Amino acid sequence: MPAPLSRRTLLAGLGGLGVGALAGPTFAQAPAGARFRVEVLVFRQPGATPPAPTVMTLPEAAAPETNPRIQLLPAAEWRFGNLGGALRRSSGYRVLGQGAWIATVPANGSTTANLAEMLGPGSGVNGAVTVQRGQYLFLRVQVNWPTPEGGVHQLRERRRVRFDERHYFDHPALGVIAQVSQA
Repeated sequence: MPAPLSRRTLLAGLGGLGVGALAGPTFAQAPAGARFRVEVLVFRQPGATPPAPTVMTLPEAAAPETNPRIQLLPAAEWRFGNLGGALRRSSGYRVLGQGAWIATVPANGSTTANLAEMLGPGSGVNGAVTVQRGQYLFLRVQVNWPTPEGGVHQLRERRRVRFDERHYFDHPALGVIAQVSQA
């Protein structure tokens, strides 16, 4: 049986996978009608007790079938395959959902993807992931995960990102690893 992953080991492993690396082109090189490849992996943290549950309202995001700026990618094209497998084999972690899509983002605009649609049915996770373009590229992650007791764990964070960097969004009950690349 594989040894459980500690948070330190997980973060060290992510460092080897390019977290915070400055690889890839800078945002200034993106064309005006830019298409971005977004990949997200949402997982439950082992044994952590979250703060008191809260409820939040998320912006409405059109389903991929009705949003022409979102194109869902098949599992064969996911790049986080080994990372998801490592979390699945580790005791305590549980992958709640994983998905990848192409988002077309207008200049000085944003495109929001409905996380429940991107991760597929049965994930139990809802929320939104927004790619925002301006002078810099930003990624906004909003995740709601209901508890069996009727509460909701929520993670909300907006972060400036560069292409091909992997970002770890931390919460006491869940974690999100996300990456934005040029498509």
